[in-house]
Amino acid sequence: MSPAPGSKGDATWFGVTGTTFVIDPREKLVAILMAQAPSGRGQMRPLFRNLVYGAMAE
Repeated sequence: MSPAPGSKGDATWFGVTGTTFVIDPREKLVAILMAQAPSGRGQMRPLFRNLVYGAMAE
């Protein structure tokens, strides 16, 4: 089991300054975070995924 939320086959990309996106075909989801915070990227990325998938929880 993965520690990060998501589905098998999802794709993620991380930019240098904190930008990130996730594409999850199983959930029909595309989420993009546009941020310019190089020092906060380690905290923002997992929080972003948790918030996106948490908002979808039933």
